[in-house]
Amino acid sequence: MTPGWQEELDRRRERVRSLVSGAGCELGVVYGSDRWGQSFRYLTNFEPVLGDMWLLLGDRMRCFLTFQWQIIEAQGLSGIDEWHGQFDPVPLVVEAVRESGAKRVAVVGTRRMPVPAWRALDSLGLELVDLDGPFGELRRRKSPFEIELLRDAARLTDRMLDAAREALEPGAIETEIAAALATIPLAAGGDCSFEPTVISGVDDPIPIRRSIRRAIE
Repeated sequence: MTPGWQEELDRRRERVRSLVSGAGCELGVVYGSDRWGQSFRYLTNFEPVLGDMWLLLGDRMRCFLTFQWQIIEAQGLSGIDEWHGQFDPVPLVVEAVRESGAKRVAVVGTRRMPVPAWRALDSLGLELVDLDGPFGELRRRKSPFEIELLRDAARLTDRMLDAAREALEPGAIETEIAAALATIPLAAGGDCSFEPTVISGVDDPIPIRRSIRRAIE
């Protein structure tokens, strides 16, 4: 794990535990889905490539994924030992919530949670408390550690924009420029938040598309 991350995660988890207890709940459940795992990643420093993700935050932390193949990576990035993978992890989550003995459960991620998953939790006869609002406010307050990471990301983005400007010349190919830009964060040990896109020309009614093998004029 990158230096500083464990301390940052410990602080985040402690603040979320305070939110959970402040809402009168004995257990926190954090849900994330494919491409919408920000809340889960906030507490685990990990987001799977595919599938759903669940975190139970109580006396101990337990995580549940749709697939097993990234569990070793998840353990290393999160500092959490207990990870489980199953194609439909909802039964595992429901059983873990039942075993916790909690009667009032705080839930983060309700806006993306599938109705069958919500109904499965609700079938336990617990009081489910939507904690999305307070959790979002907590995420908006950045720590000094997070601010420095944001500065690093901005500097990396500047490098990508500079590289794009240097590559823009007649005859350059959209896909080749986009591919070159994608290597910059990867080489630095990071990733792109979304697919880099280079678009030229004015012939599209809506100028939003993926890069193609078009030569820039």
